[in-house]
Amino acid sequence: ALVGPTGCGKTTLARLIARLDNPPPGSVSIGGVDLAAIPIADLRGHIGLATQESFLFSLSLADNIRFGRPDVAFDKVVAATENAELTRDLEGFPRGFDTPVGERGITLSGGQRQRVAIARLLVYDTPIVILDDSLSAVDLKTEERILSHLRERLAGKTVLMITHRIATASEADHVYVMDQGSIVEQGTHEELLETGGLYARLAEIQKLSDDLEAA
Repeated sequence: ALVGPTGCGKTTLARLIARLDNPPPGSVSIGGVDLAAIPIADLRGHIGLATQESFLFSLSLADNIRFGRPDVAFDKVVAATENAELTRDLEGFPRGFDTPVGERGITLSGGQRQRVAIARLLVYDTPIVILDDSLSAVDLKTEERILSHLRERLAGKTVLMITHRIATASEADHVYVMDQGSIVEQGTHEELLETGGLYARLAEIQKLSDDLEAA
């Protein structure tokens, strides 16, 4: 997991890994190989990316989910939809999977657009997955269910999860904390809480906020 204050550089790092922005030579590598030495089509064929504002196309729901894998079996589209907690929403779509979503997914809510992007990510099925605050518009209970599905579906893959929710970060094997463009702390959730640094302060602020909302 990658956490830190707004504007600290988390999304910039995700963009560099996917080469949406080009990193300086020798600054970012995968498996010890400089990104600049990897053909960009090969790199992106191995990376699945879901962002806070994932782009949807003026196509049907099914075609948006299998975008990038147009020949994938329909049962995999259905399974991905279930794992993204979208199945119940289908009941409200007039044509089910054939429903047009409009340019940029204008007919969908923010949470629905994010869940379509998660389903697309699962269909794309890459060894490296980047989730950049990709469930920020989803309520906490739905997020917990989706993360439960993702733990099973993404087992054995390299997953970088950028999140502002400490409860989500606590699920990760390792947590990196960024501030002002640099990694300032790293360790497990428990280790970082014990150190009493920035991560612990963010966790305390979030707990107070959650308590106030529940009051």
